[in-house]
Amino acid sequence: MQNLSLNDGLATPVARTFVPVQPYMGPKAPARWSYRPAGAVDRTSDVLVELGYKRNGTTTMAPLKVQVPYSVTVNGVIERGLALFDSSSGGFRIPDNAPVATVDDLYAFVGNFQANADIKAAVKNGRPII
Repeated sequence: MQNLSLNDGLATPVARTFVPVQPYMGPKAPARWSYRPAGAVDRTSDVLVELGYKRNGTTTMAPLKVQVPYSVTVNGVIERGLALFDSSSGGFRIPDNAPVATVDDLYAFVGNFQANADIKAAVKNGRPII
């Protein structure tokens, strides 16, 4: 597995390096890459992208997933949330309190992940990235 370089959703996009966290290890263990923002203090702040494979009879599906965590302060209390894209369960799920920057990043990471040449080749060929 190799690093992925995906642009974020800033007005002037910046390439973020996603490092491999887990190789593909079967239908319940997809290939995963992680990017930790500079201000992150623990792994719960990591942005994750993943590509899995599921076989249904003679059909191979390659579900794509991207999750972008965020924190917001409401009445002095820090609340954590997750903006998510999951192609196998309905697409985008964005909480109402997600910051605009988080939503922008989610859309950018999803688009750039799907446009990545290695990811496109893996999906087209139906072969896991190991």
